[in-house]
Amino acid sequence: MRVVATEIEMVILELIVIGPENPANEKKLLATDIYRNGKAVWVTERWENLSGIMHMSSWILKLVIAMLMATHGWGAYAQPYPSKTIKVIVVYPAGAVADVMLRIAGERLHAQLGQSLILDNRPGGSGIAGTQAVARANPDGYTLLMTGVNHITNNGLFSKLPYDSVRDFSPVGVIGFVPVVMVANPATAFKTVEDLIRAAKVKPGAINFASSGNGTAGHMATEMFSRAAGITMTHVPYRGGPQAVTDTVGGQVQINTLALSLAMPFIKDGRLVPLLQGGLSRDKALPNVPSMAEIGMRNFILDVWFGLLAPGNLDADAIHTLKTVLPKVMRDTGVITGLEAQNIIPASGDAAEMGRMLKRQMDMLPEFMMELGVKPE
Repeated sequence: MRVVATEIEMVILELIVIGPENPANEKKLLATDIYRNGKAVWVTERWENLSGIMHMSSWILKLVIAMLMATHGWGAYAQPYPSKTIKVIVVYPAGAVADVMLRIAGERLHAQLGQSLILDNRPGGSGIAGTQAVARANPDGYTLLMTGVNHITNNGLFSKLPYDSVRDFSPVGVIGFVPVVMVANPATAFKTVEDLIRAAKVKPGAINFASSGNGTAGHMATEMFSRAAGITMTHVPYRGGPQAVTDTVGGQVQINTLALSLAMPFIKDGRLVPLLQGGLSRDKALPNVPSMAEIGMRNFILDVWFGLLAPGNLDADAIHTLKTVLPKVMRDTGVITGLEAQNIIPASGDAAEMGRMLKRQMDMLPEFMMELGVKPE
């Protein structure tokens, strides 16, 4: 790849060198072509006999060229991507589902890229601080963001974000989708989703449902189901998921929509009853529980995704490499098996597909949250 020097730089680089083997031979170094070759940058030398021009020793010339390369990043520019460790800012705590899936896929990413990934967990504040750090990072591919659907729903929760959730980021690819399941406390006597719909139509608003907070995936998924079913339930938001689950099991609230991995232990021991799966098809863990698509709610499915984003205007070499490598990783049988063992649906890792999904959710979710009366902070 050609690097074009400015006129001023050319004046500095057009220096006279006295050859050490033949001091009488005055030669001019015309540094007109700087090329990239692996990890080395070299200068094409064209020597011309000159006379009556100021001389400069070769070590000074090398020093000047080194300074120019450091100033303009030519040395780094010459490195093939990636040539150093990649930092991934994860806007969730260690051990959370996004963190787990990234660690599963990260082993193969490391093998494919030939560089290590350092996970920098920055939970709290709805992930805004960590997301902002990536939006402001150098778009060289060495700082990535591991985020999820809250990247979009934050636009409905906050009146102003310090970044644009679409324009300030380059899609890298979705790693996985978390299947969700709507569950009921056994005391409700609901055995099927049809039981819930019938009861809710008889007494609108009498049935309550828990979520881990306004605008969370569980909240949105349940509200989208209610709209599709033509029913009204009363939302009871909690500050976090654990207490919401505890109160659903205890009967303080009747309905909850949870990640399948969180719900399964309670379903297995009979403390929660599964009513509906929130996806296109049935998960093999619950073969007898219908999906939203099966009961005619395909257009009301919420994709609960987790994936990688990079800063906007990402370097061409970096985005090409990442777009090529991640889909390969997501086809790896070890990655697929590892994700499925955690009740995670492996994604394709396709960047274009992720971009379309982000736009679709951005066009729908913040407006839907406004209709529900969610008040931005």
